Amino acid sequence: MPKAWQWDAGRSDEEIRQILKNPADPSFLHYASHLLARNNVPKEVFDEYLGIKDFCIQWQNIKRRMRKDRLSLGRIQFWEAIYRHLKKGLQADGVVLRQPSRPPRQDSLRVKVGKRIRDLRHSKKMTQEALADGARLTQQFVSKIEQGVENLSLDTLERIQKFLKEDLF
Repeated sequence: MPKAWQWDAGRSDEEIRQILKNPADPSFLHYASHLLARNNVPKEVFDEYLGIKDFCIQWQNIKRRMRKDRLSLGRIQFWEAIYRHLKKGLQADGVVLRQPSRPPRQDSLRVKVGKRIRDLRHSKKMTQEALADGARLTQQFVSKIEQGVENLSLDTLERIQKFLKEDLF
């Protein structure tokens, strides 16, 4: 028997439960976002549908999916508070929710481009914020570019080059 939140799901309750037990399932984010957008009873959600660890690991993706529906915005705040509470508990138990990202290889093109941009910016005695404003970027994005962790587009590279009035290569 389908639950009230499943009125338009097109799948049985058992099928949805199976999908929500497997975050790798292509339909996981769809049903998880629907469930959280239409249900504000954490006990029901976690006892019947979603594992707490899966919820915490996938929360950012679920939230991104929920933002597509304006009616979900209030629920996002509610589930964000639940996420923060559950995350603290899991971390206290030593559960790793996110694998640390690997640093970029020092010989990668991203690192070389980032170093070149940083060197040019320094030679012009310019802050990251000034470069960001001039190239219509954020300071945080410029920082990631200079660290070599951001995979920037050619359009972005061109804007930086034009602002710096220097060839990057």
